[in-house]
Amino acid sequence: MTRQEAYDARRAAQDAERDAAEAAQLAEMAAAAAARAAAADAEAAAWAGSIRVEGGGEADPASEAAAAAARDAALVAYVTAHKVVPLADLAAATGGSVGGTVAALRRLDAAGEVTGIFDDVRAAYICLTPAEARAVAGAIVDAGRVSLEALAARSGEWLDLEGKGTAGGCGGGGGVEG
Repeated sequence: MTRQEAYDARRAAQDAERDAAEAAQLAEMAAAAAARAAAADAEAAAWAGSIRVEGGGEADPASEAAAAAARDAALVAYVTAHKVVPLADLAAATGGSVGGTVAALRRLDAAGEVTGIFDDVRAAYICLTPAEARAVAGAIVDAGRVSLEALAARSGEWLDLEGKGTAGGCGGGGGVEG
C-alpha cells in the first residue's frame, strides 16, 4: 500500500467515526426532544382536567352605546375646554386611537355637536364657536377667494384660540376643514 492509500484509509476511517458520532448525537437529541414533548403533553393533560370554561359573554348593545356616548361627551368636553387640541393628546385623554378620535370628531361635527377645523400641519383640532365659524365664513364670502395663508394670518381677528371668551363652548353649526 502506498503512502497516499494509507492516508486515504485513515481519513476514511476518521470520517466514518465522525459520521457515526454525529448520528448518535442526533439520535440522542431526538430522543430528548421526544421525551420533553411527552412530558409537556402529560402536564397539559393534567392541567386540562382542572380548567373549566363557564361561559362566554356577548357584548351588551345598550352598554356599548352608553360607553360610546360617554366617550363622545368626554371628547366634546375636552375640545371645548382646550380650544386647540393636538389629536394625540385628545386620543390619550379620551382613551382611543388617533384615527378613532378623528372619525369621532368628524361624526360629531356632522351631527352639529362640535364645530372646528382640522389643522393637518400641527395634527391638531381647533374648536370654533358658532360666532367664530360665522366670522370666518363671512370673511371668506367678503373676500371672495382667500388663500389658506391669508386666512391663517387673519385668523387671530376672528378666533379666540385661548378660549378666553367662550362661555358656551364650540358646539353647533357646520365645521370647516383646513
